[in-house]
Amino acid sequence: MPELLAREAELTAEGKVNSSDEWSQRSISTKRERISIHDRIFGVRCLEDLLGAAGEIGADGVETDEGAVDCTAIAIRLRSMSEAQREPVITDALHLNGVVNGTFQVRHTAALSKVDDFCKALGGKTPIHSILIANNGMAAVKFIRSVRTWAYETFGTEKEILLVAMATPEDLRINAEHIRIADQFVEVPGGTNNNNYANVQLIVELAEITHVSAVWPGWGHASENPELPNALHAKGIIFLGPPAAPMAALGDKIGSSLIAQAAGVPTLAWSGSRVKIPPDSCLDTIPEEIYKEACVYTTEEAVASCQMIGYPAMIKASWGGGGKGIRKVHNDDEVRALFKQVQGEVPGSPIFIMKLASQVRYCKFS
Repeated sequence: MPELLAREAELTAEGKVNSSDEWSQRSISTKRERISIHDRIFGVRCLEDLLGAAGEIGADGVETDEGAVDCTAIAIRLRSMSEAQREPVITDALHLNGVVNGTFQVRHTAALSKVDDFCKALGGKTPIHSILIANNGMAAVKFIRSVRTWAYETFGTEKEILLVAMATPEDLRINAEHIRIADQFVEVPGGTNNNNYANVQLIVELAEITHVSAVWPGWGHASENPELPNALHAKGIIFLGPPAAPMAALGDKIGSSLIAQAAGVPTLAWSGSRVKIPPDSCLDTIPEEIYKEACVYTTEEAVASCQMIGYPAMIKASWGGGGKGIRKVHNDDEVRALFKQVQGEVPGSPIFIMKLASQVRYCKFS
């Protein structure tokens, strides 16, 4: 124990650990778990309380008649348990005659019971004790502050829900605010967002490593990718967002227009204006044969659709965005010249035609 406290003091002096912060941040490798020295101290103290003179507690563990118990591993499990739950865990650990494989759910000792009771009182089935924030910048900062405010108003403490941030080398270099205010952070690759915040496989891997209850994607990045909720669901992890099916339907320009029509929302004239879908399909998925009726597949089909709708019109790729996959056309010749450009900018995307609305303001419903 003295060795651990001395090491903690060294880290504090180096600015790597803030001893005054009950929820000191720690870095978690994407490949393995790197536990803070605070967890080892916590484990030692828990073992001291429960074992008393049963064994000699050192920096690496406790020596008992049954063998050695790893303080770090036992600490990880003990943090997520109430006082009543702890003793059976210690007993089991001593009988293992070796290292205990804990879970990475570093929690205050009383936290789980409060959240569990709250969830049960509201008729919930799955309490959320910890959240991986798969975003950065203002989105992550606002989320952390909102959760902390809610937790304080609900439980009397703002740190009831453990919040784990993702940190790229770029984020770390500028000491980004979302990293500073999160309870923990996970180092992830830098570069474009397909390497980090938009990487579904990485997000799911991190959620498993950190043993979080849920993942919050924020906006942008992977938040509109239906593969993320599907992948998390397969691992038993909660996705804080819409289900995959409506996300896929509403995230697609053709699908969302068909759903809007079915719901009676006025839409501009387009290649799918005459397409009708059953009302019960709106809340699930759009049948493929109905979806295809709203698309145009060749240049001549696009010309015919524009003539029916009237010029000026727009050739649009359903998967386009940010100015890609869209062209304004005023006549048949422009359609023939620009149709292939739209196809080329968003390869594989379905194409549709829509009437151009001029002198309008852009409104987005999210």
